[in-house]
Amino acid sequence: MSKPKKASMNQSVTSGICQRATASIKYGLAIMCLLLSFQSKAHTSDSTTITVSWDMNSGELRDVLRLQNIEYFNVAFSDTSLRGKHFKLISKEYRNGKLIATRDFFTQTGYPAAFMFDKDSASFTFNVLARQPKKKQTHFMFQFDRVGLNPKYKSKNTDLYSLRDATGSLDKPVQVPLYTAFPLLVYSLPYVDPQNPDLYQYCALTKDSVPPSEWGQKYGVKHYIVFEMEITD
Repeated sequence: MSKPKKASMNQSVTSGICQRATASIKYGLAIMCLLLSFQSKAHTSDSTTITVSWDMNSGELRDVLRLQNIEYFNVAFSDTSLRGKHFKLISKEYRNGKLIATRDFFTQTGYPAAFMFDKDSASFTFNVLARQPKKKQTHFMFQFDRVGLNPKYKSKNTDLYSLRDATGSLDKPVQVPLYTAFPLLVYSLPYVDPQNPDLYQYCALTKDSVPPSEWGQKYGVKHYIVFEMEITD
């Protein structure tokens, strides 16, 4: 009488093992499909993340820049899908509410390889500096891995200009589009409220999400330069 019970017990154990094995296989397949789905979405995404920061590791260097009235920003990406992609950098200069000049640095340099994300790393950073050696002239420096740009612009006879983050990052990652130009930084005079003419407002220009191209008409900003970035293949 005991042998059939042993056989039944063996069958039950075997069945349990098979059920657990089948469940494990199904679970593994589900995880694999989920990962492939995420990977597919990452490669077909129409956006990426960017972090724009004015902070730096060296307090001494920060003090030197402030003493020389040099403004500084670091721009950082961390996205494996950007490896080997190119980007464009374009400046648009506005005076009295009208676009007066456009520069495409990708075309002007004649060195497309300089405007390319690293093929071997998911991280990509560059620095931007601005200063007014004279009140009627502003110098910029865009320092990339392979090239440095040093564009110069005529400015008004004032030291009220300020370099501002146009992405809304504020030291935190934010979404920016791929294959579409987006405002990266803006070098601008402040907004002056007619009711408070002695108060120069810079944050007011970005708090309402008004496109920089409209700052002249909406806020009466007399002169500013928008630096746009576009990530391409």
